Amino acid sequence: MHHLALSLPFEEQAQVTEWFESNGVAYQIQDFGWIGWRAIFTSDPEGNTVDLVACHPSLRRRKNNGALPNPALVAQARFDQIQCETDWTS
Repeated sequence: MHHLALSLPFEEQAQVTEWFESNGVAYQIQDFGWIGWRAIFTSDPEGNTVDLVACHPSLRRRKNNGALPNPALVAQARFDQIQCETDWTS
């Protein structure tokens, strides 16, 4: 297993980082602008990487700096964009 990814609402990420800081848990944040995700990476007690990922359309970059996109990533990005922009609560 490379890592375990768990989805949470974007608005809850600040609470997660506050909890990590108050409990001395190491973490790092990485934005994935090509898809509109922000990930908080940490490790579980056994050393496995845990990714707490949230989607927010405002994080999505509009340009790819002129690089040619990988077709597989573009297909995945389109699927993930639909998931990000769809209101699954209704």
